[in-house]
Amino acid sequence: MNGPQLKNQNIIKCKNIGQYLGRRIQIAGWLITGKTVLSKKGDPMKFITFEDETSIVETTFFPKAYHRFCNVLDYGRPYLISGKVEENWGAITLTVDWVKAVMAR
Repeated sequence: MNGPQLKNQNIIKCKNIGQYLGRRIQIAGWLITGKTVLSKKGDPMKFITFEDETSIVETTFFPKAYHRFCNVLDYGRPYLISGKVEENWGAITLTVDWVKAVMAR
């Protein structure tokens, strides 16, 4: 993904996020699939898969982030996504704290 909205954003390619374990990063990718579930407290949250030209990244929108950004999330659109890289049960994921839709080229 390229474009004026992504220029100077220090975007990490999806295939490289494992190198940033424990750090906050930004990726750019297309929303390809997602699943809404309820937290232990009964609040909605979402697991979303994003894809760039290098790989896919599994992301987690915990209830607070999901409530804040659920109205901008739509399939088949590109996004700028920010969050913390974490490892859970051997899988590298991105816990999202910010997301913004970008215009496709």
